[in-house]
Amino acid sequence: MIVKMSFLLYTSFYNAIKNLDDISAGRLFKGIFEYHMFKKLPVGLSERGLGCFEIMQPIFDQNIDEYRKRSERNKKNIQKRWKKQADFTDVIGGNDTTGISGMYNDNVNGNDNGNENVNVNDNKKVKKKKNEKKKKEKKEIPFIKPTIEEVRAYCEARQNGVDAEHFYNFYEAKDWMLGKNKIKNWKCCVHTWERRNKDVPPKQATDIDAWLEAL
Repeated sequence: MIVKMSFLLYTSFYNAIKNLDDISAGRLFKGIFEYHMFKKLPVGLSERGLGCFEIMQPIFDQNIDEYRKRSERNKKNIQKRWKKQADFTDVIGGNDTTGISGMYNDNVNGNDNGNENVNVNDNKKVKKKKNEKKKKEKKEIPFIKPTIEEVRAYCEARQNGVDAEHFYNFYEAKDWMLGKNKIKNWKCCVHTWERRNKDVPPKQATDIDAWLEAL
C-alpha cells in the first residue's frame, strides 16, 4: 500500500469545522491523519465531526488516487531507464545486435560532429517530453461549492444586487454544472449574474427567474 508522506488541507474546510468544539475538532484532526496513514475511517467522532469528515473524504480520496497513479508512473519510468542503461551496457560490452557499437566506434575514430548533433537533438527531445509530462500532470484544485453565507458575503462586498439565496439554489439544482462541465470558480458565475442584472431592463429586473428561464 502506497502511503503519502503529506496531505493537503484546504482553507475552504474551515467553514465546515468552525462550529466544532475544541475536543471534536481535535478528534477530527487526529482521524484525518489516521485516514491518510492507515486508510482507516476515524472513530469516536461527534455527529458534527463525522459530517465534516464526510465532506472532506472525497477530496482526500481524489488526492490519494492521483498520488498513487503518479507513483506508479514514476516507478515504470525508472524501470524503463534502467532497462535502457542495461541494454546500452550490453552493446558496449560486445553483445551488439542493433549496430549501435558501430556508431560508437565511428565516434571514437573522429566522427565527433555528427554524434554531437545527435546528442543535442536527443536532449531537446527529452526536455520536450518532460515539459509535456509536467503539463499533463498539472493538478487542478478541486472545486468546493460555497455556502449561502459565502455567496451572500461576496455579493454584499461587490454591492451587485445579486440574490445570494437564488444564486445558490439555482446552481445547487444543477449540481454546480455549466452544461456538461463542472464549475471551476463560482465567483466567475457571480460576475456573469452581475452583467445579466445590468442588461435586464428596469421593468423586468425583479423577475429574474423568468428571465433566466428564457435563456
